[in-house]
Amino acid sequence: MALFKDIREVLFALPKPIRRVCYVQLAAWMGWFPFLFYATTYMGQIMANQIGGEPNGDEATRKGELALAVHSIST
Repeated sequence: MALFKDIREVLFALPKPIRRVCYVQLAAWMGWFPFLFYATTYMGQIMANQIGGEPNGDEATRKGELALAVHSIST
């Protein structure tokens, strides 16, 4: 608990512009995390629709990871 107390104290002791940057980073992480978390599942569902059945879980995961890698490279 001492760690969290120290983080809280430091956060509120930061200058206002730096504190705002921290808040924006937190909001950006909260918005980006679901995309990264559910992208592999989404790719598996697309794959299931294309083949007309349930794909192998390992294969769907690999395809989802490849799609995320291509997305990262292209952006």
